[in-house]
Formats: sequence, C-alpha cells, structure tokens
Amino acid sequence: MTDNQTIKNRLLSFISYLGIGQGRFERECDLANGYVNNIRKSISPEKLQKIALRYPELNAGWLMTGEGEMLKTSQSVGDISNSSVSGVNVNGNGIQINPNAYDTLLKIVETNQKATEKFQEQIDRLITIIEKKL
Repeated sequence: MTDNQTIKNRLLSFISYLGIGQGRFERECDLANGYVNNIRKSISPEKLQKIALRYPELNAGWLMTGEGEMLKTSQSVGDISNSSVSGVNVNGNGIQINPNAYDTLLKIVETNQKATEKFQEQIDRLITIIEKKL
C-alpha cells in the first residue's frame, strides 16, 4: 500500500521516530545543513546511500515509495554481544573470546556479511530506479 506522503514527509517521520533533530540527522548522514528542508521531489542516489549506510534499519524502499513499513523487518543478523554466544564476553574493556567460540563467531560474521551484501544489492537496485526517474 502506497501512502500519499512525500519523501520529505517520510524522512521527517523517520527523524521523529529517532527522536533527534534534523540538524543532527544531517550531520550523522554527512548531508548539508538544511538538506531535509530543501527536499522537493526526490533525493539523489548518493544521498539515499549515505542515509541507508548510517541508518540500516530504515527501509529505503519505504522512504522512496511509501510502500511497506518504515523499518526493516528483524532479520537473523548475529550480534556478538548476544549472551547466547557462549565463550564470548563483551565488556567495557573489550572482547574476551574463548578459543572454542571462534567457530560460532565466524558463523556470525558470515551471516552479517551476507546480510550486508543483500542490503547493498537492495540499495543498488533502488539507486538504479531513482536514476531512471531523474
């Protein structure tokens, strides 16, 4: 279902969801001061990529089209701070790894790498769509 909001309105909704101001959002995404306020019809592929890299939880498809949900659905991306990974202790002093936990950590890294590649493919497809419309 497509909503009737503009890209700018959807981006403002996401910024509101984050609970931060537009200026902070622009700084964190390496966008020009006032960029969000100056959005008219669309945003460039380069800007979309900056936003998507900084906020991977944002559904870029939703941002561009209004279709789907604002946030990506939860995926099975591993987290080394997850207590289910036995032999790994994450604390303020760094990470302590039991040698027996390396296989588990390698699987988590591989899963994260695959998820990152999938996200990059989605971003690339969206950039192609945007470039065709510009």
